[in-house]
Amino acid sequence: MNRVIHHRLIQIAIVIAAVVPMVLRTQVALPADSCLTQAEYEIYEMILTDEEPLDELDAFIKSERPDYVIPRLKLLVVSNTTDPNIGDSHGIDTERMPDSIDLETRKAMIADLERRESCSLEDKFSAMVPVQIITNEELDSFEGDEYGMFWSNMREKFGPSAVVHFSRVGFDETGEYGVLYYSYSTGGLSGAGYLMTVQRTDKGWRLCYANMIWIS
Repeated sequence: MNRVIHHRLIQIAIVIAAVVPMVLRTQVALPADSCLTQAEYEIYEMILTDEEPLDELDAFIKSERPDYVIPRLKLLVVSNTTDPNIGDSHGIDTERMPDSIDLETRKAMIADLERRESCSLEDKFSAMVPVQIITNEELDSFEGDEYGMFWSNMREKFGPSAVVHFSRVGFDETGEYGVLYYSYSTGGLSGAGYLMTVQRTDKGWRLCYANMIWIS
């Protein structure tokens, strides 16, 4: 499985590195021809610098593999296309979202997410995290001719890095809440996928809840 972590970072595919969880909360510059919204870019940036889900993943990895040394990342490699495969296989349902949000609002977010088409992602982030945007074809090329070569090929090119995937963001009718799928991996057995619920506040977007859908 592609996706796992270490010190703080995120489905659009991303290979990341350099994890020093510092972030500049300046506004993300929206590409003129992007079908992604300003809010979506701001949410992606917020997630790329959030520590909570990655701490949870770190703890799981250490409990299952005590001798495993979690790499200190120096780059985030992100797929340039948002994940179009949103559905039951990702565990996208209202029960994976916080009960503090009423059911109809949760349903509206999921319905909006399922309507959205895949979009191209550009590196328009202001966060102090090195990000490399690459195509899915480039990611696939790291598989090589032999099974299990993906991560060794990735590290040869990018050094200690993580691969991140984002989906589009589904919003409620007011635009206060959003939901999306996000995955993060640093090795064949060090990754996880999450259903993220976010909320807009006076200070910007914040992570309300991260429900772990899968882990390896």
